[in-house]
Amino acid sequence: MGAHCFVTNLGLEPIYVLDIILDLTKPDGSRIRAVIPERNEQLPSDDQPGPDDGRGATNVGPLGSGVQIDIGRFQTMIDRACAENPEVKADMPLSSLEVTVVTITAARAELCAASREYRIEDRDGAARLRATSIKAKQIQGFVARRRLARELEQRLGSRL
Repeated sequence: MGAHCFVTNLGLEPIYVLDIILDLTKPDGSRIRAVIPERNEQLPSDDQPGPDDGRGATNVGPLGSGVQIDIGRFQTMIDRACAENPEVKADMPLSSLEVTVVTITAARAELCAASREYRIEDRDGAARLRATSIKAKQIQGFVARRRLARELEQRLGSRL
């Protein structure tokens, strides 16, 4: 759970990362979702971004072709989810988690997204992550993109 999660833009053109979505699956199969683009965790003082370093406080922003960003440790993302969704508890048992990165490009004015799921296995009392696929799954098609846009718009409406 202490492993870092990297997002890489393998496309030919720059993208803009809009949101990070974390879906947590409990052992009973129920799922809880949290949108966690901001780095709301308390960083150690020596890692604290300076007053002019807004990028250090968020995962939102541009990502050039072939560029990668570290969106945080998996446990830290769960901690962010706790702050965003009261249903998420730091110590709740989990069977898997899925990270979805929502982006947009200058060429197309529609949302793009990719997700990757990880099983959580217990090894000698420590939680270990194991990817369920070799590569990320693209969220494609008009219906899937529209559903994602609606959900993100509803989230904005609930915060106003």
